[in-house]
This record gives sequence, structure tokens and C-alpha cells, in this order.
Amino acid sequence: MVDGEGNEYPSEMTIRELVEPERLAFGWDAQRGIGAGEIIVVLSELDGGRTQLDSHFAGDSTPEMMSMMEAGTNQQLDKLAALLQGS
Repeated sequence: MVDGEGNEYPSEMTIRELVEPERLAFGWDAQRGIGAGEIIVVLSELDGGRTQLDSHFAGDSTPEMMSMMEAGTNQQLDKLAALLQGS
């Protein structure tokens, strides 16, 4: 993640499950004072050729961590949207 001031927050994550094209689970062990966690992304087909993306988090968190995770997730989704719009 890169914040609005250009500070980088690298993470070491591991893909724990991949079921194409519907499910991705990735997680991390405790690092840099951040507790362990896992995110599960589920893609569901909707009418009209649309896709719904649901993201579920489980793990250690604090209000500060959740704020940072939300910012990082929003960055990821913005990059995905830009990629898909370019195709």
C-alpha cells in the first residue's frame, strides 16, 4: 500500500486458496507489529454479464489497522477497475 504522502507499506502475503474463477483466499502472519489475518474474495456472476465482488476479512485488527486496510483495499479496487476499463 502507498498512502497519500507516498509512504510505502510492504506486506508479505501468501495465497492460501484459489478456485478459478470464483474464490481467492490470501493471508499473512504477524509482521511489523501487525497481527495475522486472512482475506477471502468471492466473485459471483450477476445478470447482464456483471460480477459481484465480496471481500471478507478475519484476523487481528485495531481501528488504525482497519483504516489502513480500507485505504489499501480501495487502492486495489481502483487499480482493478482501471485495468478492466482498459480492456
